[in-house]
Amino acid sequence: MKKILIILLIPILVIILYLVAPKGKDNTIILEDMLEQSDDILKEAEKVELEENTPLTLIPNEKDEDYYIDLYQSLHNYYRLIPKIDENVINPLFWIKKAENPYDLLMDLDQINEFNKKNYEYCENLFDITSYSEVIDGQKLKSLINDISSVPKNTRYNNDKKYTYSDYQLLLGNLNIDKIKDINPVKYGVTVRRTQMRTFPTKQVSYSKPNNFDFDLFVETAIYPCEPLVVLHESTDKEWYFVHMYNYYGWVAKKDIAIGDKEKILQYINSNDFLMVIGRQYELNLDNETITFDMGSKIPFKSQENGQYKIIIPKRDSNGNLYLEEVLINQSDKLYLGYLPYNVANIIIQSFEFHGEPYGWGGMNNTRDCSALVMDIYRTFGIKLPRNASQQGRNSYGLFITPDNLAPGMPIYMPSHTMIYLGEYQGEHYAIHNFSGFYRNGKYQRIMATLVTPLSIKNSQGKTYYQLLYNGRLFILTE
Repeated sequence: MKKILIILLIPILVIILYLVAPKGKDNTIILEDMLEQSDDILKEAEKVELEENTPLTLIPNEKDEDYYIDLYQSLHNYYRLIPKIDENVINPLFWIKKAENPYDLLMDLDQINEFNKKNYEYCENLFDITSYSEVIDGQKLKSLINDISSVPKNTRYNNDKKYTYSDYQLLLGNLNIDKIKDINPVKYGVTVRRTQMRTFPTKQVSYSKPNNFDFDLFVETAIYPCEPLVVLHESTDKEWYFVHMYNYYGWVAKKDIAIGDKEKILQYINSNDFLMVIGRQYELNLDNETITFDMGSKIPFKSQENGQYKIIIPKRDSNGNLYLEEVLINQSDKLYLGYLPYNVANIIIQSFEFHGEPYGWGGMNNTRDCSALVMDIYRTFGIKLPRNASQQGRNSYGLFITPDNLAPGMPIYMPSHTMIYLGEYQGEHYAIHNFSGFYRNGKYQRIMATLVTPLSIKNSQGKTYYQLLYNGRLFILTE
């Protein structure tokens, strides 16, 4: 009897699988041939039929009340400091269910591409690195370097030692300004691991107070693997490159960048066949090294078979040049095939991936700060935003929303800080954000983590975060 039932069910299952599977013009998903293996960069990808990976909308698994009680207790050292927190407010499903039409698309992929195009035109903090010619004018290059690599006006410390005039002269000397010519060649590169973009070409730290380890002010931002860069200059000690990425420029260690042909790099990076990191981080152990991909990282891949992906990883040879390596990995719930659907539910789900993560100024300590949290969430949808909070809140294209018209999932902005708005509950506004701390009864409460808080928490002047908001943002086409 069991055998008969199985035989009867087989054609039904085949029909169901056929109907739900994503299809190309010939009813299969086909990978386009990539680039040739024999020349510098890409290996030819055979045409393969891809397996279905994940649903079009992420829906978090329903968890019982005990899960959130346990989570609340595990973060007790943080949440004991924050008023008006219970198991509901740390549950993403609680906020999704309160939102209006949370699974409706805010923009489809074509609209997102148009949004990015408009944002590049609208926002002075975003850069189309493909627009660089083969050379750069010397004065323009000097202006870029001097803009980022300027001597701080306030007192700074290298650990517990105060920076002196001679210390800064050494740092300025390593900028290699004297070697900049009237016309300078432009190169292209790709990051081969998670790295830092720094103010000066140095590993030396810069603290506003002695041994203020949480805030190295020479750190500008983290850069994730597989990020294309324009390489404009080299430091005097030949250990650093001055580079330009899509939303920042500064100094990056040479060992973390592989140089290659512009067109082949862009063809590799812009492949339509990629995995998106949707977990907080995805780690790949390769050649005795752990390569960390943060949320929003794109990993090009060649094929999918038997529950595994053959991804294509950038590597740096002994001469600093780029070559690509194919690596077989297992499917993971931290990876998604293509971009996530851009809707309120996914914004909230992605924000809670960082729940409890330590704060990391500029991406220090393998984590992130408030504006990187927002930027990384939006990268999973294919949306490119500026790096810093004020640039996102004031300079980016999209709708500007007044604080009295906020909706769940919106990034919200106050001076020097950004959060993801969750909604109202028992007369309070709530947000999830990565922050260093707040004031309660006039005393500073050190947090240094991503948590849910009411917007009634206060700053050093006694103003609530809600009072400090200057706008929310809805990153959609405005016309």
